[in-house]
Amino acid sequence: MNNNTIEDLVKLGIYSSKTISEEQYNKCSKNNNNDSFIYITGRHEGGNSNYNKYYKEINTKGMTVDDIKLQLEVNKTKNINSIKNMVMFFVIVAVIAMVLAGLYGISTMDALSNARY
Repeated sequence: MNNNTIEDLVKLGIYSSKTISEEQYNKCSKNNNNDSFIYITGRHEGGNSNYNKYYKEINTKGMTVDDIKLQLEVNKTKNINSIKNMVMFFVIVAVIAMVLAGLYGISTMDALSNARY
């Protein structure tokens, strides 16, 4: 995996990360015998001096590629269910509004044309 993919997985909450110092990065990356940690370095956008450099310790939580794929599918399913629930809510509200408008003798076109913005 490249650094961009790792950073994207951190943003999605699959991995966790913390910023470390250059000395700590050099020490830990050379003596890394724990598969749960990845050490990366990079530059903040628009920077090419040492001032803009960063060092990060990424905790992979011991996840394999298959674990990551499963976690991403679970997150995708949660998002789809959330969107489906929002659409259902707005449809129900619209139907209730039309029923109430019909009960009070207002046609849908009249209700829409008299709406004030």
